[in-house]
Amino acid sequence: MASSSNVQGKLFDSPDKDSETLDNKGYKEQQETIDKSIDYVSRKAIELRPLDFLKFFPEIQSLSPEEQKQIKVLDANRTLETYLKREVDSLSLIIDTEIEKLKNTVFHIEVQTSYDETMNERILIYDVLIIQKTKKKWVKSLLINLDPDIRSQELGSQDFGSVKVTYDVINLWEQGYEKIKQQNLLGLLPFTPYLKGGGRQEIKEASELLKEQITNPQEQAQMIFMLAILAGRKYNTAGFQFLSSSLMAMNIETLRNDPTAKELIHLLFPNELAAERTKERKEVIREIEELQGLLSQDQIQKILTKIRK
Repeated sequence: MASSSNVQGKLFDSPDKDSETLDNKGYKEQQETIDKSIDYVSRKAIELRPLDFLKFFPEIQSLSPEEQKQIKVLDANRTLETYLKREVDSLSLIIDTEIEKLKNTVFHIEVQTSYDETMNERILIYDVLIIQKTKKKWVKSLLINLDPDIRSQELGSQDFGSVKVTYDVINLWEQGYEKIKQQNLLGLLPFTPYLKGGGRQEIKEASELLKEQITNPQEQAQMIFMLAILAGRKYNTAGFQFLSSSLMAMNIETLRNDPTAKELIHLLFPNELAAERTKERKEVIREIEELQGLLSQDQIQKILTKIRK
């Protein structure tokens, strides 16, 4: 029976010789859809390694190493989706700590793939909604920008008359790959293609580090998969060609039933998946129809009715 392996292969395979310029037309045509998947990748990376992203907040950076060890993330949730009734590219981190000044604080992280001129207004609204939902006293917001844009320098604060919004801004293209590696911030390694100094060699090295330092097989596969997705977006081609040669032969079965891989494949290849499902149904129907004589007409009809639904 047909499966989604053909679709998954498009993410894993190297491009054809004609596309070695890293200007693959298929990927460019899917840019909007790919950006949607980047939002998913960003949220997933934060969910897997929230403490790595918390370290970007000045309130956490000012703590001693011992104090930082006292912080645990209880939940990384999509609080805003309760109000907005749609997916959002942000997460609210609920922490557990005995540090008095942080006890009643929610850390909100917003990830942007491109510049948004309404960001100041959005952060203001988001902060209010998060306070209402979580019942915490304070919200500290952090904007992480993926793609370079000089206008991003204007973000971070705005006076709306009687109300002023202030938040922190991190531009990934200003964050050095070597520093991220030295600090062992594994949660940031999938973003290597967008870090300062994060070229093809660094992408390969990052894949090796993720394999070596993450012992949980599922998390390891997810992080490497996300690195490939981001590398693919950066260079407009299949991202797995940039990984370590030992990972080029990664068994697709590892991710076949992984929810992260499934979600990304659904985002990137909805048409292909629909075609695969149609092909599967036709194949099963053909096989059943060949059972004429072995099953009664009534039995065959009942099976066909279920499959066609």
